[in-house]
Amino acid sequence: MKKLPVILIFLAMAASCSRSSINERELFANADTITVDFDNPTIYEWSSFVDSISFLKLQTTDKSIIGQIDDILFMDSAIVIVDKRIAQAVFLFDYNGRYKTKLSHMGNGPKEYLNLTYVFKMSDSVVAIQDRKKRKVMCFNANDGSFLNEFDLPQFGGDIEYVGDNTFVHSVRGVGRIDRSTKGEYAYVVSDNNYNVKYGVGIDTYSKNNNYGQGKYLYRYNDTIYGIPNFEKIVYQFTPDGVKVKYLLDIVSDDVMDFKYNSVEEIFKLEKQYPFFMGEFIEMDNYSIFRIAQKRYDKCAFAIYDHKTKITYMLGGPHSHPFMTFLYKPYLTDSGNSFATSATPVELLICKDYFYKNSGPMKDLDALYNDMKVDDNPVLFFYHLKDKIVE
Repeated sequence: MKKLPVILIFLAMAASCSRSSINERELFANADTITVDFDNPTIYEWSSFVDSISFLKLQTTDKSIIGQIDDILFMDSAIVIVDKRIAQAVFLFDYNGRYKTKLSHMGNGPKEYLNLTYVFKMSDSVVAIQDRKKRKVMCFNANDGSFLNEFDLPQFGGDIEYVGDNTFVHSVRGVGRIDRSTKGEYAYVVSDNNYNVKYGVGIDTYSKNNNYGQGKYLYRYNDTIYGIPNFEKIVYQFTPDGVKVKYLLDIVSDDVMDFKYNSVEEIFKLEKQYPFFMGEFIEMDNYSIFRIAQKRYDKCAFAIYDHKTKITYMLGGPHSHPFMTFLYKPYLTDSGNSFATSATPVELLICKDYFYKNSGPMKDLDALYNDMKVDDNPVLFFYHLKDKIVE
């Protein structure tokens, strides 16, 4: 199968935006193209990019037991740890890892949530909890956890992020209506704070037969929100002033997104045969990282794009540092050229002897393992990239 030319992707996307007020040419005007060549790859080791790795142990108390980290937000005065499934709570820690407080308000009363659907920033000092069951958003002070206010959710459904200047972006699954008469078709809807719709972008792939999702749908880096629709090689950038295509992936090979599919079964079949963008994305000051599977159940590759040189590098090969083991779920930070991930004490204790023999640039292993117990909270690891890539 021949790969779709970029212009066809452009036309498909332009059609999806035709009812909005967006100028299609302006949408793609300044997009950076990320070329991922699986046919003739040049693979670089992580040592070419990572300057150092640091860690932060999250204090374990009777009130701060984390079952699973689903997301991390970095606020001015706190690190926000989201555990949606096990603790069903939001934990606040300071930047030394000390426990501050917990937002644990399960219930149907005032200031309580029935479903911890999504957690996002209203500002650097206000953390918001989206409850899709109650159709509410509850806002809390990120310093002391005190309740501030709540507001209703719109009919769009999906995750929500505050862009600023009284503007929200909504990730939509199956209900991307611009008005009541319009059939759901948009991946994202942008509205004002009264949920009056400004425009919609992207293609909504959701249907009764195709309810499969890739990665996260919304990402925040500092004050900028990014969106990646299902099975599209596009990263949107949302601001209060509008939206644009920030990055356009060009996979130099047949890939899953070059084919038509109508069901989850068809998608899984294709993913076993062809490479695909997994919808996972990290934005930094100097770099962008994209996670791409060569095939489902095969090894994944990271493509790192240098903003200054406009060069894309493929990352893989042998792990040059043992802590690269924990890169299976990276999180965005709000700090320069760093990103974060986490590991449980069980994972770390199993690998302890190996790490002491192969610690690489990370020398502070005694502090990491000091008094570590299997039921302690997860440890955060911060990967600090070099300001300049060494080839």
